[in-house]
Amino acid sequence: MEDLSWERIGERVRASRAAAGLSQQALADAVGLERSMVSKLESGDRRIDAVELTRIARAVGVPVSHFPNPLPEVVSRRAAIAGSEEVGDSGAARSAYATEVRLSEWLRAVSAPGDEVRRLRARTPTDAEFRDAVEWKPQPDLSSVLVPPRYSSAVVAALEARAITPARAVETLRGQVSAEQLTGEAAE
Repeated sequence: MEDLSWERIGERVRASRAAAGLSQQALADAVGLERSMVSKLESGDRRIDAVELTRIARAVGVPVSHFPNPLPEVVSRRAAIAGSEEVGDSGAARSAYATEVRLSEWLRAVSAPGDEVRRLRARTPTDAEFRDAVEWKPQPDLSSVLVPPRYSSAVVAALEARAITPARAVETLRGQVSAEQLTGEAAE
């Protein structure tokens, strides 16, 4: 894994600028900096704040997370392209760099578990969460089903968002589930 440094961020800014077909002056004009500041940033001699990095990301058309995050190991490094000053001169090179950025962002997104996954892994899910996760649907011929599945899913979502209390959820689900099943705790 590559280390995060100002030089690495500067290299990514330079490669992104070149891939977008912008000169240092054009990028400086787009983000409200002087050309010399962009040059120092690209060489790693100048630090950058989050606002400037966001403006640069918008100007070159890459997500802001592209600059500080390391590239996934699956994405190949195109040393000849990234180390070259002619990156912006070739449409194929610009397209390859843009594809690499999109692929690395996608890989980063799918490889890191989301907040919901982390939250569920941290504890045992309730019966209602389990049913919702496996998309449990009651059989139409069951006479014990009192509310439609979409309605019960909406009630569970409102309970998770703390918009309603467990007692109100049991009431709106017409007693089909108990408070213990909804919260995973013994009824008080």
